[in-house]
Amino acid sequence: MAADIARRTDASPVQLSQIARRLDDLPVGRWHRHIVALVGLGSFFNFFEVALGTLLIPLVPAAWTGTTTDKSLLIGAPFTGEMPGAFALAKASDRFGRRRMFQTNLIAYAALAIACATAQSGGALIAMRFLVGIGLGAELILVDTYLTEHAGRPPITTDSPYSCPTTRPASMPQYF
Repeated sequence: MAADIARRTDASPVQLSQIARRLDDLPVGRWHRHIVALVGLGSFFNFFEVALGTLLIPLVPAAWTGTTTDKSLLIGAPFTGEMPGAFALAKASDRFGRRRMFQTNLIAYAALAIACATAQSGGALIAMRFLVGIGLGAELILVDTYLTEHAGRPPITTDSPYSCPTTRPASMPQYF
C-alpha cells in the first residue's frame, strides 16, 4: 500500500515513513478526545442493544413470543443481521467515508429502534430487530477503524470507551 501511495504522490517510502512517524508523535488533543467520546457513545448503543435482548422477552406480549422458537428469533435477530451489516457497510464506509457512514448508521439505528417500539406484531418486531442488527454489525467495524485512524497511537485510548464499561462489571464478582 505504501508503494501504491508513493507512486501516486511521487513520494519515496522513506518520506512516507517520516510523515507517519511525525503524525504518530503528535500529542493527543481535545479533538481526539472528542472523537473517542462520540464513538464511545455510539458503541454504547451497540452493547445496550445486545443487553436489551435478554430483558426484552418479559416485556413483549405473550401472544408474540408464545413458543421457544419465537423467543429465539426475537433474541437472535440482531445477531443474525450483524454479519451482512459488517460486510456491506464496511465497503460503503471505504467508499463514502467512515464519518459519514457512522453518522448515517446512528441515525438509522435511532429510526429502527423507534420502529421496534411501534411494532404491531411479533414478526414485525423480529424483522425490525434484524435490520437493527445490520446497523450494529456495521458499527463494530466503523468504530474500530475510525478510532484507529484518528485516536492516535495508544491502543488503550481506543479500547477504553466501550471495553471498560463491559469488562469491569464482569470481573467484579471475583473480588467479592
